[in-house]
Amino acid sequence: MIRVLHTSDWHLGASLHDEKRTNEFQRWLDWLRQAIVDHHIDVLLVAGDVFDVANPSIDARKMYYNFLANISKDGQCKNVIITAGNHDSAALLEAPKEILATLQTSVIGQACKSIQDEVISVSIHGDDPDLIVCAVPFLPSRDVCKSLPGETPEAHVNHYRDGVANHYAEVAKYATQLRNKSARHIPIIAMGHLYVAGATVTDTQLQVVGNLNGMSADIFGSSFDYIALGHIHKPQIVDDNPFIRYCGAPIPISFSECQDTKTACIISFDDSNHTPQIETIEIPCFQKMKSIEATSLDEIKEKLAFCIEESSTSGESIWVQVNCKSDKFIPSLSDTIKEMLKDTKVNCLRVTNRALVNAYLRNENNHAEVSLNELTPEDVFNRLLNAMQVGDDKTNAYRLAFKTILEELANQGINP
Repeated sequence: MIRVLHTSDWHLGASLHDEKRTNEFQRWLDWLRQAIVDHHIDVLLVAGDVFDVANPSIDARKMYYNFLANISKDGQCKNVIITAGNHDSAALLEAPKEILATLQTSVIGQACKSIQDEVISVSIHGDDPDLIVCAVPFLPSRDVCKSLPGETPEAHVNHYRDGVANHYAEVAKYATQLRNKSARHIPIIAMGHLYVAGATVTDTQLQVVGNLNGMSADIFGSSFDYIALGHIHKPQIVDDNPFIRYCGAPIPISFSECQDTKTACIISFDDSNHTPQIETIEIPCFQKMKSIEATSLDEIKEKLAFCIEESSTSGESIWVQVNCKSDKFIPSLSDTIKEMLKDTKVNCLRVTNRALVNAYLRNENNHAEVSLNELTPEDVFNRLLNAMQVGDDKTNAYRLAFKTILEELANQGINP
C-alpha cells in the first residue's frame, strides 16, 4: 500500500488587507504535520504556490524549512515532492535543492533541460520504485513555446497550449518507459500548476485564469493514474474524472473563499488493485472569516451584531469585510462600523461603499475620499479612460488590452 497526500497553493506569507496571517499558516503546517502521521502518508505532494510572492519574508521561509525538517524527523513521510507555481520564484525554491535532498525532499522550480529530471522514481518499501511522479511545475509560455513573428494573440495561445500538451506527452513517455522496466505495475502521478478549462474559480481568481491558459483536460493523455493539480483554490474534480483533481488552497486566500470547505486529497495505491482509492480530508478553519453584503446601514448593523454574538460565544476572533451595495451614499460608514466593533473580537478588514465608488468613477464627486482597497484595477483604469475622454470606438480595445496585461501579471504571481 502506498499513500500519497496531495496539497497545493499554501501561499505562505500572504496577508489579507494588510493583516498578517503568520499564526494561520503555522497552525496549517502543524495540522499537516500531524495529518501525515495520523493518515500514514508515504509521499507528500505540493503542486505549486508554496509562497505567496517571489521574495517571501524571513518568517515564511522559516516556517517552510522548519516544517520540512520536522516531518523528516518524524519519519513517517519518506518523500516530499514540491513544484513551483506562478507565485513562486523557481530560483529561490531550487537554491537549497541539494540540502533538501538529504531530507528526502525533491524540488522542481522550472521546466528542466532534460525531461528526465522532472520524472521522479519513489522507493518506499525497498530499493525498487513503488511510484513514479511526473513533477511538472508551472509552465510559463517562454518555457514551452516561442513567439513567432507576426503571430496573433489567439495563435500564441494555441501555440502555448500545444507546448504544454507536448511537455506532458514527453514526461508521460519517459515515465511509461521506466514503468515498463518493472515486472509489476507501478502507478504514475502527474503534477501540474495550471488552469484546466471548466474548473470553478473564486472571484479573486477570475483575472488570473481568464481565457489565456484554459487547457483542455485531454492535454494530460491517458498514461497517468492520478493528476494532482494546483492553481485553483476551490477543491474539485476536473472534467468529471475523479482521478484529475484540484485539492484547493488550505486556507482562504481572500474573502471570496471563506465559504469553501478546505480539503486535501489522499490517494492510495494497492498492489492488488491498479485503480487508486481517493479520500478527501477536511482541513480545519484556522481563522473565522465572513463576508457581509447589505443594502442599508440597519442591515449591516444587524449582521455585525450576529458576528459579535458568535465571537463572544466561541471566544474566537472573526475577520469580516463589509460590502454596502446601497445606491445611496452612507456617510462615515467605516467610522460607524469601527465604533460598533470596538472592544470586540470582530475585526473589519475592508469596507466597500459602492455608491461612493460609483460616484467617484462617474466624476460626480471629485473630492470623494475613496481608498484603493475599495477599487478594483478595472475601476481605476475606467476612471482613467473617463478622465482622458477616450472615445467609445477605442474604449473596448483598451479594456481588452488591460485585461490581458492583468492576466499576464497574475500568471507571474503579481497582483496589482
